[in-house]
Amino acid sequence: MSIFLAIGAVVLSELFLFAPIALFLEYGWPVRKKAILAPFSNEVVKKYFQAFHPNDPRGSKGTRQDFEKEFVDRYGRRHYVVPSVILGLVSVYLVVLSVNSLFQHATGSTPFFSDVLSPITVAAFCGAYVWVVADLIARERTLDLSTTHVHWATFRLIVSLPLGFAFSQFATNDKVGLGVAILAGAFPGQTLGKMARRIAGKQLGIDDPPGDKRTRLDNLQNIDTTVSDRFVDEGITTIPQLAYADPVDITMRTGFKFIFVVDCVSQALLWVYMEDYYAAAKANGFRGALEVCGFLQEREDAENKGENQIFDDMRMLEQKRKVMEAFAVQAKVPVDVIEEQMDYIWNDTWVGFLVDLTDDGE
Repeated sequence: MSIFLAIGAVVLSELFLFAPIALFLEYGWPVRKKAILAPFSNEVVKKYFQAFHPNDPRGSKGTRQDFEKEFVDRYGRRHYVVPSVILGLVSVYLVVLSVNSLFQHATGSTPFFSDVLSPITVAAFCGAYVWVVADLIARERTLDLSTTHVHWATFRLIVSLPLGFAFSQFATNDKVGLGVAILAGAFPGQTLGKMARRIAGKQLGIDDPPGDKRTRLDNLQNIDTTVSDRFVDEGITTIPQLAYADPVDITMRTGFKFIFVVDCVSQALLWVYMEDYYAAAKANGFRGALEVCGFLQEREDAENKGENQIFDDMRMLEQKRKVMEAFAVQAKVPVDVIEEQMDYIWNDTWVGFLVDLTDDGE
């Protein structure tokens, strides 16, 4: 009888573990793909290849079909196969060991084989399993599940055994040790890594390099510490890096919404050109490079009407002139300097891609 109960426990554990991944691949991944592909017309695709893949032979001849094929090749669901297989092998092995050990400790008999794990080791694995399943469920709900997250789940399960045992050595008795092991197993791997680095750094008298505070991502309006950490995890640590990063790639790697990433890149591009008076730019309504281009386009359209300008056009031009004067006063530079930087932004290849992308997406 115990063998059937044990097999049922193993099967249910695996189903519960893989259900979020399966649901994401069936429903969530197509939604993310659609959200990203929607604003890409043939013209936008050409500019995308020119900006981020200049050596791609498709270049100026790229079409939406080319972009969709590129997207599937780089981020398609087939990339989840290997991480999922590895997770399945590791989880089945550890679940079988843990279920076998739990039966031994509870009933005195083993359903599979005689070798068993210690209670502390089983407790650590249970903590890790709970954390992994909870994390996968949350990511499936928010459509934020990449192949890297599946690898992290596997790592979390593997490292839980030695980690739980190590943490339990600080416990005063066996009962406390079991609780400590479960909690240690449930700690996120990245959190544990940061804790380990801080402890080691304190012992060795080594601090993390301070970096350049001016280029920190959290200087941008959209980015707080949590968002910044997500970008840093993907190797984007400074504003210039973000400004010229591929927004499609960032979206798929971070799990952020595409429109949010585009806005962050737009703000970063504005910072690149107006670092010294970025605060003044924001104060006058220029959140990012896209807002600068919108401002210049509206002004140009009104000026091009010439004698056909109506009262609203003239009033708008007057308002824009006052905005530029206020901007220059706050930035403590001549208006000509602001105009020059805006022209640079207007002619930037990456900014041009964002403008066409958002225009086609509206």
